[in-house]
Amino acid sequence: MLVPLVAVIIAAFIGASVYQSQAKNEVIVKTGRIQEEELTTTVMIPGTRSLADEQKVYSDLEKSDVETIHVKKG
Repeated sequence: MLVPLVAVIIAAFIGASVYQSQAKNEVIVKTGRIQEEELTTTVMIPGTRSLADEQKVYSDLEKSDVETIHVKKG
C-alpha cells in the first residue's frame, strides 16, 4: 500500500517539474535607439601623468649570447 502511494507522489513531482520547465517564460525587454556620443574629453591640469601599473623589463646581457647579427655593415 505504501509503495504505490510513494510512486504516485514521485510521479506527481516529476510531472510538475516537467510542466514548469515547458511553460512559456516570456521576458519583456525595452529597447532604445543608438546615439553617437564623444567618449573623450580634454582636461587642462599641471603635472605629469604616469601609469598605475608600470613594469620595466630589462634583459640580462651576461646570461645571453649573440649568435648572429642580421644587419649588414655600411
